[in-house]
Amino acid sequence: MVSLQNGFKFLPFAHPTAQNNVLGFLLSIIIFTLFYAYWKNRAHRRSVRSDYNTCVDEALLTNNDPFSAIQRTGRCLDGRLSSSELHAVFLLLASKRTKQMPSVQDGDDLSKQCAYVSNEIHQATGYDHLVVIREFQSKYESLLWRMIEQGPGFFRLEPIELRDLFEEVSDIFDSESSLLELPSDIVIIGDLRGRYCDLMRWFQLHGFPPKRRYLFLGGIVDNDNDDSIETITLIAALKRMLPYDVFILRGVTEYLPYRPRSRFPKGMCNALQKLMARMFDAMPLAALISCRILAVHSGIDEKMNSLKSIKSILRPLKGSGGELPRGIIFNLPHSEFDGFKRIKGSRGRYFGENDVKECVDTLGLSLIVRSRNPCPNGCFLFGDNRMLSIWSNNGHGIRIAKTLSISDDMQISLHSLKDIFCDESSSQAQSALMSSTSR
Repeated sequence: MVSLQNGFKFLPFAHPTAQNNVLGFLLSIIIFTLFYAYWKNRAHRRSVRSDYNTCVDEALLTNNDPFSAIQRTGRCLDGRLSSSELHAVFLLLASKRTKQMPSVQDGDDLSKQCAYVSNEIHQATGYDHLVVIREFQSKYESLLWRMIEQGPGFFRLEPIELRDLFEEVSDIFDSESSLLELPSDIVIIGDLRGRYCDLMRWFQLHGFPPKRRYLFLGGIVDNDNDDSIETITLIAALKRMLPYDVFILRGVTEYLPYRPRSRFPKGMCNALQKLMARMFDAMPLAALISCRILAVHSGIDEKMNSLKSIKSILRPLKGSGGELPRGIIFNLPHSEFDGFKRIKGSRGRYFGENDVKECVDTLGLSLIVRSRNPCPNGCFLFGDNRMLSIWSNNGHGIRIAKTLSISDDMQISLHSLKDIFCDESSSQAQSALMSSTSR
């Protein structure tokens, strides 16, 4: 018989040594779980930083401006419209919007050849950050009209207006294909990274839609730029009113979490983050211009063996998104690689010049236009001049920003926005840009 005088010795873990062992085991599991969670969170933050702050291949940036031979002087741009200009913009918005999706005539456009015709250098003047204090409220009810009327600077946004805007624009994106097919006569804008002032300068230069059709290559917002909420709001408001004149691709900063932390209370910020995440998930991934130019945010992928493969991408992206969508958003050019090589600590891969040539030949293209990489001259060519990369904001010490304007006959005009406060001869700034990119 089992003795009960000294307690239930037959029960498991009744002995103090066994109890200590169990306690130690449980503590080990808790410590391991906490350490593993910390390690995963740290690895995730490192991956986000790596994807936000791409290290640029120095060999791509050492070349001089390839378009210096066609350079000419432009104008000064501060992003503010005169009364007559503002009146003209409102008349256009009210009367000349495109009524249906623009079509492309395959037979005519295949005969057109891309040619660079000019590179205008414009001066960025005015203020980068401005707080506007109004004595009288705007007479306009439309969010878009109020933002255009005020011009660059801090704009007081109402969460209810943003909710309705982002929900409506999400539905518009849902109706579009993953591969947009657009005619020429279009302006292409690369990464803005929340630079609302530069967006207004580009609109001042090229004209507000529907005067010109616009394609944004993604990279619109940036967690480190408080003006990001104005930037994405204005573009989304234009998309809502002019869905066939404004087109937007998804970029890295639309793939990664974006939170307007400094502008709204925590609860409202979380709600807006979810609404914007839903809108970003629905964005198209690429655009084909006149059957000759493919526009993407960042890169190409080995699975990009036909245009149909891009069209067939389902949105919203599930999980990590799949190899092809991830390649379009995250892959980067590199002069020393052939084939696709994994980028350490990133979601993307490097691709080489031969990969660009093979992609262009396979898809029957003349040019691939991308963004994402900041560079001192605002652009660089890659892959035997078959890939053009542009950067469209003057933030983070970038001296020159660039956009493209493509005419009906495929004549490409580059427009440069030069920050007059940057010292061209600053070797320290130049070397910093050559080594890495800081947010």
